[in-house]
Amino acid sequence: MNLINKIKQIIDNISEPFNPIIFFTVRGCENVHIYFWILKDLGWCMNIPWLGITGGLFAIIWLGILLKHAIFHSNNEEIYFIGSTFLWLFANYIWMIGNLLYDSDIFKFPAACIMMSSIWIIIIYAFFLKNKKFFTPHKISQFYNDNGLICEFKFIDTWRRYEHFHTFFWLLKDYCWNVQDKLLWIGAAFITLIVSIHFIIVSCQNPKMTIDTIHYIAQFLWVCSNLTWAMIELFSLGSDNPQSFSELAKSNGRLIAGLLLLFAFVPIFLLYVIWLPLTYFKYKPIQNQSNEPNQFDVSNQNQFNEPNQFNEPNLFNVSNQNQFNEPNQFNVSNQFNKSNLFNVINPLQINYTNIKQTNDDISNQII
Repeated sequence: MNLINKIKQIIDNISEPFNPIIFFTVRGCENVHIYFWILKDLGWCMNIPWLGITGGLFAIIWLGILLKHAIFHSNNEEIYFIGSTFLWLFANYIWMIGNLLYDSDIFKFPAACIMMSSIWIIIIYAFFLKNKKFFTPHKISQFYNDNGLICEFKFIDTWRRYEHFHTFFWLLKDYCWNVQDKLLWIGAAFITLIVSIHFIIVSCQNPKMTIDTIHYIAQFLWVCSNLTWAMIELFSLGSDNPQSFSELAKSNGRLIAGLLLLFAFVPIFLLYVIWLPLTYFKYKPIQNQSNEPNQFDVSNQNQFNEPNQFNEPNLFNVSNQNQFNEPNQFNVSNQFNKSNLFNVINPLQINYTNIKQTNDDISNQII
């Protein structure tokens, strides 16, 4: 019995009211974008061309959905950063194509040039455009994007800009990896990792941020995978040759990076297979009771009127039939006293408060 109570307590702690509309907001679309991008990196890391090329292609296409959302809400700041993200993703994609299809770094230099242009786009925004009225976030867009989280750093302002701050250092990390700049890579990698951890800490402290917390954990594992792979390659700490998962006995850094990418899908799997069903079935009765009218539920029909002593449906419910203060010939409140269902207005005006009279007094009244 104690085990059952413990399980129920765990379910109560991890579940919360769920609204499926979250998957159709910009954050929901970005979560799907993360899945495609991780698959792209997994295919690249493990030298699986079809997975890397397909995942990267879907990640690029999915940016179009995010762009459509930003245009719909007239969010110029989002449009600006989606452009920068597209350049970053496209640079990674062509860099990967050279490795997977040609087994060379044929597209490494063009990728570095594209990533540098993306970096400068963000720098120009941070120093010259951030406070411009043109880039002020729209209120509706801010509601969808920030999701209630508040950034502690005043110079960054909003949580959404804090996420862009994280994107910048992740992009800088990839650029330094591409051009083999070890010193700058260490700084960018450290900031990227710290901010990823901070995302998890802040979202965990918010009681209704389970979905965001899960994806921040997946993102943290994704960052760890990238850092492992880049560190092995930059500092020659081991073999950088791609390996399959069947070669765990002689694993190298690249295989460890691939395993971390697989582990990034574990919290996402738990979200959809465990958390979502528990949340749905736990709150489904509550949602049905609050959303669907019940003609036999007296508490719902007569909650603003007198209590129904017989728990029967009230066919002459005054609050429903007379809600616009129209005359009602069936108005029960006019015929019955609200305080007592059986206290009928007596035309003989017998005083029931003196019901304790003695039998002699009553006989005298009759005479």
